[in-house]
This record gives sequence, C-alpha cells and structure tokens, in this order.
Amino acid sequence: MVLSVSVQNHSSLRSAIGFASVAAIGCTLWFFFSFPQLTTLHLSIQREEALRLAASYLKDQSGVDPALYQTAVVFSQDDEADRYLQKALGARAGEFFSSYDYEFSRWAVRFFRQGEKEEYYLLLGAGDGRVLRYLHTIDDNAARQDTNVNDARALAERVLSGDPRVDLLRYELKDVATTRLDHRTDYTFSWKHRDVDIPWTVGKKDGTAKLMLEAVVSGGEVLSYHRAHFVVPDGFTRYLDRETEAGRLLSLLFFIIYFVILLSAIYQAVRYLHHLAIREARPFLNWMSTGFFVLMVLGVGNLFETFVMEYPTSQLLWPFLSRTLLQVLMPIFFITVGLLLVAIGGECLRQRSSESGKKDGFLYYIRSSFFSRDILRRVGIGYAVGSLLLGVQAAILVFGQKTVGVWSESYWITQFSSAYVPALAALVLSIKASLTEEVTYRAYVIPQLKAWTGNWVVAVIVSALVWGLGHAGYLIFPTWFRCVEMTVLGVILAITYIRWGLVSVIVAHYFFDVFWSSAGCLWGQVRPLYFYSSLGIVLLPFIWGVVSFWINGTEKERLFTLRLNRKETFNADILRAFVREKLLEGEGLDSLRQACLNNGWDPAIVQDVFSKEIAKKA
Repeated sequence: MVLSVSVQNHSSLRSAIGFASVAAIGCTLWFFFSFPQLTTLHLSIQREEALRLAASYLKDQSGVDPALYQTAVVFSQDDEADRYLQKALGARAGEFFSSYDYEFSRWAVRFFRQGEKEEYYLLLGAGDGRVLRYLHTIDDNAARQDTNVNDARALAERVLSGDPRVDLLRYELKDVATTRLDHRTDYTFSWKHRDVDIPWTVGKKDGTAKLMLEAVVSGGEVLSYHRAHFVVPDGFTRYLDRETEAGRLLSLLFFIIYFVILLSAIYQAVRYLHHLAIREARPFLNWMSTGFFVLMVLGVGNLFETFVMEYPTSQLLWPFLSRTLLQVLMPIFFITVGLLLVAIGGECLRQRSSESGKKDGFLYYIRSSFFSRDILRRVGIGYAVGSLLLGVQAAILVFGQKTVGVWSESYWITQFSSAYVPALAALVLSIKASLTEEVTYRAYVIPQLKAWTGNWVVAVIVSALVWGLGHAGYLIFPTWFRCVEMTVLGVILAITYIRWGLVSVIVAHYFFDVFWSSAGCLWGQVRPLYFYSSLGIVLLPFIWGVVSFWINGTEKERLFTLRLNRKETFNADILRAFVREKLLEGEGLDSLRQACLNNGWDPAIVQDVFSKEIAKKA
C-alpha cells in the first residue's frame, strides 16, 4: 500500500514537472516573438480623463458649454495605418510610431444633441491626452463671415502649431481647396510631411502612404483639423478588399459546415431528449445556457457607448438604441440556443459510446461534483496547454512572416478599452469563445466524427480544420494563413480534450483568449484598477481550482435519482427479461450492454438493468 502511494506521488510529480515545462516553453516563445509588440502600448489616459480633457478643450478653445450636450466616449485605433505599416514595414512598424511620435491608440469623444446636426468630435491620444483631431460639424446653410484664403491659412497654421510636437517646417503645403456654400466659404488646407513617403510594394508604382496635416477654415473659425492623418494609397485599399474577400468566402464555407453541425446536434437532441441521462443533465445545461445569455447581455451593456457613438442625430435616440440592441441581442439568443443544442447532442453521443472518457462532458461533474480536488489538477493542465498555445501561435506567425509575408492587425490587443469595465468585456468574450467553441468543436464534433468514421485521428484533424475555417474572417493576411494557424492550435486542443477532458480544454481556450483580450491592461500603462481586475479574470479558473481543492467534493458518480415513468418502467422490464434470457444462453454482460446501447436503448435504463444484474452475480 505504501509502495503504491509512493509510485502515485512520483507519477504526479513527474506530470506536474512536465506540464510546468510545457508552460515554460510556451511562455518563452511568446515572450521572444509576441511581447515586443506590446512595448509600444501607452494607455495612460482612461475614459473619464479623456472626457474631462475633451470637455475642457471644447470650453477653452471654442467657448462651448459641454454640459449642454450628450456625450459618447469610445476607444479607437488607427486601423488603416496599422494595416498599411504592418504590410509595408512588418516588424519595423513600431519604429514609425516612435520616430514620428504617432499616436496609434486614441480616445474618440463626441458631443451631440438629439435632432441637431451641429456636434463636436475630438480624437485624443491615449498616451498623453493631446488633441489629435477636432471636428465641428455644422449645417450647410449655417452662415460665417467672409475671409480671404491667406487669413484662413494663417489661422489654420496657428491652430495646428498649438501642439509643440507639430513642426510646420517639416511639412510642405500639398493642396488648397475652396468650397463655396450659400452663406459661407470653406477653405481646406493640407500639408505633407517631407520625410514620410512609404511604398507598400517594390518601388512606388502602386502608390505611397503619406503623413498629413489638414484643416478646414470658415470665416474666423477652424471647423476641423487633423494633426496626424496617415493617408494610404487607393491601390492598397483595393488590394486589402480583394484579400479580405478570400476570408469572406472561407467564412461562408464555414457557416455551411456549422449549419450541418447544428442540424446534426438537433437530430441527436430530439431523438434522445427523453433518455434519462439527458433528463438528468438538462437542468444544469438549461441553467448554464441561461447564465451564458445573461453574461452576454451584460457584455452588450458594458459596450453601450459604442452604440451611442453611431447614433445619427436626425433620429430619436432611444428608439435608435432599442433597435440597435435588439439587432445585437438576437444573434446572442441564437448562439445560446446553439450552445444548448450541441451540449445536449454531445452528452447523447457520449452516453452511447463506450470509448468516451467519463470526464469528456458535463454529466460526470453533474453526478459527482464541480468542486473536487481533481478540478485543480485539470485547471493546471489547462493553463499549461493555454501557455503552449500562446507560444505556438507566436512561433507560427513569425514563421509565416519570414516565409510567406504574413501580416496582421493588432486591434485585438486593446479591443475592449471602450468598455466601461474592460475586464468584464474580456471575461465575456473569453467565456463565449471557450464555452461555445469547445462544447461544439471538441465535445460534440469529435465524438460525432469518431462515430461516423471510426477513427480518432480523422476526428481530431477534421474538427481542427473546421474550427480553423471559423477564424478565416479575422484580419490576418493572407487570410488562408489564419486557417492554418488555428488548425494547428485546434489539433492541440483536440488532443487535450481526448486526453484530459472538457475542463482542461475549456480552461486552456479561456486562458488563451482572456490573456490576449486583457493584454492592453496587463502590459500597457494603465491605472492599477484596470491592471488588477484584468489579472483577476486571468486567474479566475485558478481560483476555481483552489476553492475546489479546499472543498474537496466527491469524485464518485452518484447513481441515477430520477424516477421511471410507466413507459420507462415497462421498457426496463422488457430489457431485463431479454438480458436474463441471453445470460442463460451464455452471452457476456459487457457484450450485451454494448449491443443494447448500439441498438438505441436509453443508456440510463441500460445502466439500471445491468447494474442490478451485476449486483446479483456478485
């Protein structure tokens, strides 16, 4: 007995060392290949300060009382500049931002009133809060006093020079345009930076990107100005659209496949809906789906200001917001229904299969406990695999950059900065992705493919390919490379699911997504509250594991507690008589049990009958 415990402890120690080594390898790869792109993040200015700075600027420079306006504040990035520089300069894109003090991350602040065209829009640098762009929108019929082009230019230059980082001597006048309206004349000026002329192909035959200053003057007022406008050539925009079309076509193929998966899950759920095992799992799955939907709704509310930013003032505000929210909530509802269906379908498949592991689905934990000490071990495996995913992804992207010129957007690093609570937004996305995708592509598709093909290798590769196709819409170029990248990660997740079960694979996927979704708050310059809340959601599964270890719930499955109805009791009696007859003929219990499952008998009834026969023989 002592020897057995010693061997078990030694095996556990070796496993822990092995997973720690896997995590270390993943983190090392990520640190060398992906971390450098985070070093340029400067997010010192947060939402409240951005609004305060914008309101102060509006009051001091324009004499406008901000209190008379409704506001919307969202975080934005110059995606156009990011795409172009990633394509043209690759890893050296960060050098451009630092060399020209270009604020890639910005806060957009809007001051508006319902029913009025006049409004104010400001872009502020997320690193230092300086105003990068100012726009005063007025009606075309609004009158302004006349002025000449020279006075208008002098006014524009004076305003642009208000930022000490703008050196007009480094710019040359590019264009002057005059727009004559009924009651005013608008002058538009643009200046080009003398040193910025960046081609995106060999030579300059397809155009070059330019760094511009722009201003519009009407009367004695600057209606708008842009202190850092990165202008890309039209040829690049058209090229990007063609490249994106390939991703759209791959996404269309994925949606067709996903529809087939959903139909298959509906078939499984309907056919076996009244099996006792599914009846036992259904209450938990219903509550899980309900909680999932509520969390998604909270996530929508957390990003409320992004909807306000899109509000056209010619419409009524609250009807517009109501319509917009309904349009957002309907897909969430269907995603929730889809999650429930594939979860039920997966449990059906596992109950009918003798090759599925007990911990491959939810039913084992429903019958035992979600708070056993084994949970901590599986959570630890999930973190190790998640770390490996980060490292493998980083290595694949570097390989792609060097071999086929892969380049990608980096919007996902700070994509949730617009949220009232960035950590909540990252949590919502990570739970949505990890739960829906792992329940669908691992816990349902893998056993279904295994049932159809009889081959685990085929099931792993095909499920990973389908999952990879589902990411074709992400802006990485060439678009097919994202499918390759995610297919490789999908194989790792599939192996994790088959070897260590559902908890480990969900935690691995969750950690991968929540880490990247929180990267801006974890590695950028942010206030302590945002850092610690982001760290908290990254550690959420670990907290669950520690609590589970302390509670030490049972790992032993409880027997069915559902009462049989008259029809089920009748079927159980028939099966019992059939089994006893076959046993008298010399049939084995195991082969009989599998034959009953293969012929569509309710697994719960099969277990009830055979457990009693086994007890009798014992």
